[in-house]
Amino acid sequence: MAVVAAAAHRKLQQPSSLFCWRRRQPLGLVLLLAVAAAAFGVFMLLGKQHFPWQPWKHHNSHNATALHHLHTVYLDDHLRQEIPGLTCPYQSFSDLSPSDRLHLELPDNEQMKQSTRTSSFTSSNSNFNNKLTLVCCTTTAGPWNLVVRHSWAPHGASRFLQMVSQNYFLQVPLMRCVSNWICQFGLAGLRSDEWASKIPDDSQWLKVEDHDENGSNSSSNHIHFHTGYFGYTGYGPKTRGRQFFVALSNENQLGKEVYEVPWAELIGSHSFETLSQVYTGYGEDGPDQDKMLLPNAHEYVLREFPNLDYITGCSIVDET
Repeated sequence: MAVVAAAAHRKLQQPSSLFCWRRRQPLGLVLLLAVAAAAFGVFMLLGKQHFPWQPWKHHNSHNATALHHLHTVYLDDHLRQEIPGLTCPYQSFSDLSPSDRLHLELPDNEQMKQSTRTSSFTSSNSNFNNKLTLVCCTTTAGPWNLVVRHSWAPHGASRFLQMVSQNYFLQVPLMRCVSNWICQFGLAGLRSDEWASKIPDDSQWLKVEDHDENGSNSSSNHIHFHTGYFGYTGYGPKTRGRQFFVALSNENQLGKEVYEVPWAELIGSHSFETLSQVYTGYGEDGPDQDKMLLPNAHEYVLREFPNLDYITGCSIVDET
């Protein structure tokens, strides 16, 4: 009887065959792995459909380095993912270095006279004197701060700041960057259509009206764009709209056309360091601008021009 009782006790201690892990372990592992594989497949399928710009696919050394400095990655028109990294050092005018603060505290007209950029300023710009807007833009090359000077080009400044306020500059390719000249940007697929309208011209204050001793215009008196100045691209009067450029050097021969009037400038050594890191390898052989307006513009750029840098976000951080 004692033997029977002991055997019965051991049987009660043994788990039932339905939940026996020891007996079901191989089947359980197989089922678990199958479910995990199916979930991963669904995630990747949805990722291709809803997240066309997948920065983890940028495996070349240029973009891999840039992603370490990325603050905001644009994933689609309605979703952004914050990634730890560097943002703009200047989040307000009080953050500026002493030299940058001195540069901006000079009245606009006095600063222009001291630099011989212009001999006069039109009355239409007088209401905008001393108004400055500090903008932070993150790019795949690093962060840059720019100061929008409303007195330089009121219409040009207003359009850019409107686009910033509407979060337009999310995954905007720096699409035409030519070494020692300019870097052009602004087109970003179908959402560019909203900003296709043209804005009025601003006075070209870079155009110095001095004449040489023979009474003719002297090209040596013409003040060109400085490195880090921003302007609009165009092809004549009243053609500015949604495309911009930043000068990559002082020797650029810009400022002769009415649409090339500057409206902002980079501020801070970090901004100029970023500018020097922007990829210029494609030069004039960058993306086709017509294709940059199509629904698949992002996929086209990533496929054909994988080394391009991007503006990943811009925001207004301070105003005077």
